[in-house]
Amino acid sequence: MSKHSQKTPPGITPKAAAGVFKSRSTRRAVLIACAVVVLSAVIAGVAVYRERVAPFRATVLQVDETAIDMDYFLKRAAMSGKPPMLTLETLTKEEIIKQTVAKPPYNITVTDAEIDQFAGDLAREDGRQLDEGEFKEWYRQRLNESRLSPAEFRDLLKTRLLSLRLGTYLAERVPTVAAQVYVHMFPLKDYATGIAAGKKFAAGVDFSALAREYSIDAALQQNGGVLGWIPRGVFDPSFDRVAFELEVGKMSEPMYINKQTVVVIMISDKAAARRIDAQPLSVLQSKALDAWLKEQRRYHAVKFRGLKNGYDTETDAWVQRQLQRRFYQSGEK
Repeated sequence: MSKHSQKTPPGITPKAAAGVFKSRSTRRAVLIACAVVVLSAVIAGVAVYRERVAPFRATVLQVDETAIDMDYFLKRAAMSGKPPMLTLETLTKEEIIKQTVAKPPYNITVTDAEIDQFAGDLAREDGRQLDEGEFKEWYRQRLNESRLSPAEFRDLLKTRLLSLRLGTYLAERVPTVAAQVYVHMFPLKDYATGIAAGKKFAAGVDFSALAREYSIDAALQQNGGVLGWIPRGVFDPSFDRVAFELEVGKMSEPMYINKQTVVVIMISDKAAARRIDAQPLSVLQSKALDAWLKEQRRYHAVKFRGLKNGYDTETDAWVQRQLQRRFYQSGEK
């Protein structure tokens, strides 16, 4: 008999032994089948996790040690209705504010009661007084529309209140005296028109006459292109470089102050230190928070992440699909 042959245990008939061996084979087959089923379920579960769970838990933005996951990012992107990259920038700014404002010299904090008051103020923006039931309904609707959890929505309210207070803090500290130039300026329909206006100015035509002839802005056309005293920061840095370097009485080359608008400018006077007029001061105050954020970003480690290789085209396409799906699920068509 081969050493691999099955031996009948002592005291057991061959027929009973055959039943034992058959029972063992059946149990082995059942165990193998169960293992296959379990393995298949695990594989399917892993696939579902990778497709339907893991992407939403992935970190899409990291500011220093704070990570923001894809699920929250999608909620905020859907709320804003803006391109995803703008939402990433907004979340970056919010996180920088949250990490910074409680520290000196700002020392800005908000209490739970102040958050409640802020929520009430938002609910009453139309000037109508709301009773407790109406406010709860307003709150419930905001949660449903945003898909934020109560904790997330409350944190968003807190962040916005902190931003408002920081903006006020910074606006109050904008210098009221600065170097300034007296600007004459008017926008043109295109760059070529600016070249033509420059030739006329060089030939002796007065700048105000050129403004009345070429300006596409009615107010500047009427007043001969007089803009007034302007400090740095009211317009963009490229405008400041030209305006503050231009000689008094000289007219600039045509220049873009944004992607669509071409202007020419002339400087008729300069002041090393002059009190800023109300209108340009208001502009500087309104831009103070953005200027602060631009400066502060240098001191924070900001990383845009994604599903594989950062926030790449593949990640953006996936994000766009999720936003489109949420759009249709909301019933908006």
